[in-house]
Amino acid sequence: MSKRLVTILWGIVGLLAAFTLIVKSSQNDNNSAPTEREQGEVIFKNLPLAKIASMKIEGASETVTITKEEDQWSLQERNGYEIDFPKLTRFLRSLTEAAIAQSRKAGPAFDNRFGMDSKSDIQEEHGYKLTFQDAQGENIQTLTIGKSIAAQGARVTGKYLRLGNEKDAVYAVNENFPDLTTKVTDWLSKEFIAIDGIQSIQLETPKGDIINGWSVARNTEDSEFAILELTANREPQSDKLSALKNILSAPQFEDVLTEEEAKEKRDEEKVRKITISTFDGLVYNLEYAPLKSKSSELEEGVSISSGFVMKVDVSANLPSERTAAEDETEEEAKAAEAEFLAKQEEVKKKLAREQPYSSYYYLVADYTLSALNIGKDALAKPVAKSDLVAPTIATPRPSPLAPAAPVVTTPPVVIPPAPAAQQVVEAEEAPPATHNAEDSENSDQSEEPNNSDALNVLSEEDIERIMKDTLESEIQEAAPDSEENPG
Repeated sequence: MSKRLVTILWGIVGLLAAFTLIVKSSQNDNNSAPTEREQGEVIFKNLPLAKIASMKIEGASETVTITKEEDQWSLQERNGYEIDFPKLTRFLRSLTEAAIAQSRKAGPAFDNRFGMDSKSDIQEEHGYKLTFQDAQGENIQTLTIGKSIAAQGARVTGKYLRLGNEKDAVYAVNENFPDLTTKVTDWLSKEFIAIDGIQSIQLETPKGDIINGWSVARNTEDSEFAILELTANREPQSDKLSALKNILSAPQFEDVLTEEEAKEKRDEEKVRKITISTFDGLVYNLEYAPLKSKSSELEEGVSISSGFVMKVDVSANLPSERTAAEDETEEEAKAAEAEFLAKQEEVKKKLAREQPYSSYYYLVADYTLSALNIGKDALAKPVAKSDLVAPTIATPRPSPLAPAAPVVTTPPVVIPPAPAAQQVVEAEEAPPATHNAEDSENSDQSEEPNNSDALNVLSEEDIERIMKDTLESEIQEAAPDSEENPG
């Protein structure tokens, strides 16, 4: 082999090696991440949660602004109402635990492919823009969360995410952020009044209302409610009264309103008032009225079947000291006093927790007050006349079906026999007794007229006198029979 040929062959080998290096270098460039972040890296591991003073979430049509003041998180769109803190905690935790599953080089021109189109009015296409700021109003972090990566046939589930300071990179993270929303009412705290141990309830209705007011009370928590001032012609409905025992033990509301918003939405001429007192000494004054509009859509994103606007005021009538029991020992008194003070402290804490609710009006669904929003006629229905039992007086009638007069038995009277001569004279003077059967029958009919019509106009006293005279006559007629047939 010539030296020239060897040189040519080595030249070819060098060219092949150079080409191979170029291809590998190109492949490495294509497979490299657009940033220094690696797959599996927690994307917000350095997010300073302690410095966050506000979080703003912007959607296609709604915005939620959550602010923090003195360790209290509130909702700016509802005049500083307390937020659902567990919901906020879950969302921030999911954000700080989100890890990178994939990374892609894609600029803002590709936002619509990842559900981050800021010009779209559809939430699924628009996505959510989040802005975190500190107490001075300086931005800590901005990001946009787009559509689900599962919709693109990816091997993992999660969302697309773009950081505000990395405009050319899109990350697929392994979190779906289920608590992320711009629906304002979803961020409201779910805590509300909780009434238990109800002692009495009073409903007051305005003049001209379609239902009547009422009052109920009971002596112990185990006893049933009794309706106060209940007339005899009404019957209490046990099912309606039993439903009042646990009323408003865990009520829910749809939204919170300011005083101006409440007056605009509710019917001011139909305001009803409820006063509920508990055995612990708490007093709840509720003022509610139906909505003016019958429409179920009160505002965008808030839908209820029908409902009321309700105002809540909580106060307490707590005893200043404990009433000692009779024959109470020193040890028993000490234990009872400790229990009394502990109960007082518990009631005071509940009062302090529930009194702030009086600053707002609440939109509640009709079922929340359904057991209370009824009239007295529903608690105690009128008794039908046919069910009333009135006293009656039985009037005897001269009929074969009438009960026979009581039989009075008298001792037989023994009459000594008369002298024989006297008996003969009496027998001669006495005319023969002849009777005609027909005349006797006619005589009986004429002597016994039909008195049924007369009895209808006689008084009870007249009837009793007639029966007494009839009884005496029957006794006298029975006496000769006993004389003729002595024992």
